[in-house]
Amino acid sequence: MLLWYLQDKGVSSTKVINLRKILFYSALCIPVILLLISLAGIYKRTGSIENRIITENTANSEQIEIIKKNLIQMSSDINQTRNLVGLPESDYSFDDNDEKSDDKSNSPDSNNTVYYKSFEFLINHFKEVELLKKLSAIIDSKTFINAVEKNYLHILEKDNSYILADIKSNSEIFRFYADNSENAAVLEPPFENLSKGIFTSFSPDETAAFLTDNTPAVIKQYSILNKNIDAMKNILNDYSVKTYLSQKKLYLDNFTSGNESTSINIKRESGIKIAGIILKHSSNIFNFCGKDYNTFQSLKNDLLKINQICDIRTFDEKRIDQSKKDLEILASDESFTSYLSDKGFLFSDMIREDSDYFYYDILSKNRNSIIGSFAVHKVSGEIYLTDHEEIPLSSINRFSSISKKKTEF
Repeated sequence: MLLWYLQDKGVSSTKVINLRKILFYSALCIPVILLLISLAGIYKRTGSIENRIITENTANSEQIEIIKKNLIQMSSDINQTRNLVGLPESDYSFDDNDEKSDDKSNSPDSNNTVYYKSFEFLINHFKEVELLKKLSAIIDSKTFINAVEKNYLHILEKDNSYILADIKSNSEIFRFYADNSENAAVLEPPFENLSKGIFTSFSPDETAAFLTDNTPAVIKQYSILNKNIDAMKNILNDYSVKTYLSQKKLYLDNFTSGNESTSINIKRESGIKIAGIILKHSSNIFNFCGKDYNTFQSLKNDLLKINQICDIRTFDEKRIDQSKKDLEILASDESFTSYLSDKGFLFSDMIREDSDYFYYDILSKNRNSIIGSFAVHKVSGEIYLTDHEEIPLSSINRFSSISKKKTEF
């Protein structure tokens, strides 16, 4: 319409045609220009997003690395704690190639090590099976069965081995098993002081003879063990022992007899355990305050002088003695006594006490007056500083904390 209007106004046809071309090309170029501007904006925003993603990925990687380091440190601390309580360490893995290593473990390695190990396992298994067959052959032999019955035993099967037990008491007399390392059959008694029989020939005659010759020795050890257990049980009601321990403010308690040991606790009147008597069944040996005894009578003799054998002091008594020892060492310390002398004072060589304290006095040089004391409290064992009138001023621990704070500042 614009073109028609121009023609009506007398504009030449050539100019109208040129104007038409300009309008035509403008109609084509403007959308292209707008498209390019739009694409540029999109590209700019995309670049910004890409940069932000890269930045965030970098930050996340750093955070993951920090977390990994903290987890490694925590695993180390956890294993230290497990060690302290007697538990085995755990293997904590923080690598992302566990799956790869699992894949590798499922395929034979290049040098065929897995086949060597497999063969070793196979041959050891074969030897074990063959030894068990030989062991079963002995057990089933008439010679061995006659020896078992002659010695009033019976056979119990347990975990690829056999227990030869007394018919009446059912006590284990021998464990009969195959030893792969020795390539032999073994008859092992339950007592450490008796010899075990090792038979590489797997001869029923040899094993039967050993069984017959050594069963009496095992039964004798059981007799000794039972007497030892009875002696421990009877001492709970022994008048002389109870009277003596009562004078020391002690008593016997918690008699316990299991498969491996028998024990009695020695306690203070407060119920705190201060020592124990233990009988180890496999050796028939007693233990009392870290000392071994072959007979209960010798142990009883030492029990009646327990304060010479065991440290029966309470925690507070130990602390009191340690505090007194510390002050005695201080009184003989040349540098400290010289320091006192330079100040015009000295340590008293006499220890005073009342119902509450042991006093280690600081005297004037002429010994005419006491300026104060280091005093050990008779209940807690703590060392206090008291003045010349024996009034407690402070625990000496306060001064160590003050000096520590000063050092920190």
